[in-house]
Amino acid sequence: MLTFAVLVLATLALLCHHRKRAYARNTVGFLHAAAGAGGGGERVLWVALDGLQHADAAKGVKRQYVVFTNEYKPEDRLSAESSDQHLLSLVEKQFSIRLLRPVRFIYLRPAVTRWLSGDAYPRLTLLLQTFWGGAALFYEVAIANAVTPIVLETVGVPFVYPLLRLLAGCTVISYTHYPIVSSAMTQRVRIGEVSHTNAPTVARNPMLRCAKVVYYEVFSLLYRCMGFFPNVVLTNSSWTQNHAQSIFWPRTCIRLYPPCDVAGFAAESQPPALRNNRIVSVGQFRPEKNHMLQLVAFHAAMPRLPMDAKLVMIGGVRNADDRKRVEQLHARAKELGIEKQVEVLMNATVAEVRAELGKCVIGLHTMRDEHFGIVLLEYLAAGCIPLGHRSGGVELDILNSPDLGFLAVTAEEYAAAMVEICEMRLRDPERYVQFQKRGSEHVKSFDDSSFRTRFVELVSEYVYAC
Repeated sequence: MLTFAVLVLATLALLCHHRKRAYARNTVGFLHAAAGAGGGGERVLWVALDGLQHADAAKGVKRQYVVFTNEYKPEDRLSAESSDQHLLSLVEKQFSIRLLRPVRFIYLRPAVTRWLSGDAYPRLTLLLQTFWGGAALFYEVAIANAVTPIVLETVGVPFVYPLLRLLAGCTVISYTHYPIVSSAMTQRVRIGEVSHTNAPTVARNPMLRCAKVVYYEVFSLLYRCMGFFPNVVLTNSSWTQNHAQSIFWPRTCIRLYPPCDVAGFAAESQPPALRNNRIVSVGQFRPEKNHMLQLVAFHAAMPRLPMDAKLVMIGGVRNADDRKRVEQLHARAKELGIEKQVEVLMNATVAEVRAELGKCVIGLHTMRDEHFGIVLLEYLAAGCIPLGHRSGGVELDILNSPDLGFLAVTAEEYAAAMVEICEMRLRDPERYVQFQKRGSEHVKSFDDSSFRTRFVELVSEYVYAC
């Protein structure tokens, strides 16, 4: 059996190396299944690619770039636009990025990429998503297709790292947005705390809690081993950096804040007198975003808020589960008697989000242990005062000074902060303006240009060595 396994692995390695020879040694591939999704992770991908192309042009380097991603077809079936053209048009619309040189797209099959989603695994989600999903992705990239000699993985699929290094012989650069498992997750299970990753049935049963702690500990050990294989791991925040160094065991680990569309949001910013009393939350309708806390906090603050105050929840709806969560929010708002003061905007455009943030009074965020929280930067850039959760990258990297915004944990703390900020806009607009000025200055270090320059500096050793 062992001999057979070795023969299979050797055959796979030979096949991967043979196919990789189709590319020049300096060819760079970006591995990012949802390249057209338009989120913060996708911004990292496209700003990084744009930065490398401009660096190549400055150095006189000729290089091919390949993007391994899902296929994005035009919605209009009669459109003459190809999938490649449509994806590039999406990127230009989403991020105002027009690439300097052409890139090659290799489209991943949906039958394979579906295994990268946690929704595909009702049980043992972490284990199966990581190993089966990673193995499926490696097969699609390196065996069904030809993998590039240099791979930049910008999502965070850890099992693909040892496969790319050991079997395909690639140089691997990882941009890690968050650790898959953390000591905080294990501790919550240990003390029986109910959360979106720890169901009530497990939290209340000592035997199940013990079994899940063992499961997390074993998985953490396996996760540590995967961290050794990338040539360099870039992390998006101090929180992620700290956890990666203690859990992921990377050989080289460097913090690199993700890029933010500072200019786009700043263009919509209004002074206090032209702002309304809307409290706006931006974030996908996922359990960890904790929208229910927003409703409870807003309800508690209502008697002390201006009569026209409203809570506006803006978020993406990806599937039936997300739609169900939106329905639950409407039902909860009705239970609290605030349904007329609550608006839910689904799948709003970037322009609509900018417009809302440019004239609202508060930018609201309630996710615990957010690895970074780029939406807080968008709040600061748009000139509304951010009110975020006192944890994770939000506390360590973004609202790391009380002069930049407000932090809270409980519904009572959120309600008190809502009241204070609304009163500030009406009664002390000069103080509100000072918050805006400090926020505007703070976000400059997170713009596209800063990320592009630093990213090229950090990966040059690996990208320009060939």
